[in-house]
Amino acid sequence: GQIDYLAPVVLMPGEDEIDAHVHILNDSLFHLKWLEGEPSLEKNSSLEDYHNAWKGQDRYEVEKIIHIETDASLEDKERENAHFISVAKDPETAVDGVAVYIDMINDNAAKVIEEKFKDEPVVKSVRYILHMPYEAPDLCLDPRFVENVKKLGKYGIKFEACLRPEDLGNCVKLAKLCPETDFILNHMGIVDATAWADDSRKDYVDAWEKNISDLAALPNLTCKVSGLSSADVNLIAPIIDYCFDAFGEDRVMYASNFPVCKANISLNDWTFAMLDISAKRGTEFQNKFFYDNAVKIYNL
Repeated sequence: GQIDYLAPVVLMPGEDEIDAHVHILNDSLFHLKWLEGEPSLEKNSSLEDYHNAWKGQDRYEVEKIIHIETDASLEDKERENAHFISVAKDPETAVDGVAVYIDMINDNAAKVIEEKFKDEPVVKSVRYILHMPYEAPDLCLDPRFVENVKKLGKYGIKFEACLRPEDLGNCVKLAKLCPETDFILNHMGIVDATAWADDSRKDYVDAWEKNISDLAALPNLTCKVSGLSSADVNLIAPIIDYCFDAFGEDRVMYASNFPVCKANISLNDWTFAMLDISAKRGTEFQNKFFYDNAVKIYNL
């Protein structure tokens, strides 16, 4: 039931990366019911597994990671929060910040924020997953949800926006209602890359592009570039480039979604694709995308 952690290994100054979206899964400690529907994913992973996934190649090194809550079962969420806060406080691990879970429609959420998280510097953000089928499309506009997101901003804690593509318009509304809270869009809105190769899905592409543009127009939005199910540069470059252009060089971050990404692609394949697609924008852009922006956005 123990989790092994590795200290960060930095061998190539100037080519270090910060991975803004990593999960350490341990179903024996924190039950992960959603993994029952993902037979291609292992129920346990560690930072050693993460390290082993990228070691042996010479294009990049990961210096720090942001650990994102793993959607553990309700009875385990509080323990999971406490566990990964303690991991992030340990200077011997690569975890430099965490996104914790809070029930954002609970009347006690404000009290939880104030008593447990506002004075924890390693708590960088809160994630409440909104893309699950059982969540109502407009849940994030519930007055309780809105007030609790506002409370996050009061204490400098960011909100990780993880929504279905068709619900991104609600994220625009929520971000406008909470202008003092910084939002981080997860996985570019969980966009389906296959739509770009299917002429019959032009409406889907157009809607996603409009929503991304509307989100990027808000000053309190940044975007993690992650979550696609392919590392085919020709397929995904139009999606990545659209986010780069919309959000600009200062509001995009590299993220892997390890180990969930392994259901479709390897960590190296994804990262190599991101290196290749971003290369044409120059070294300064790449330094921001792979490192500097995460330092700034997550206050590392």
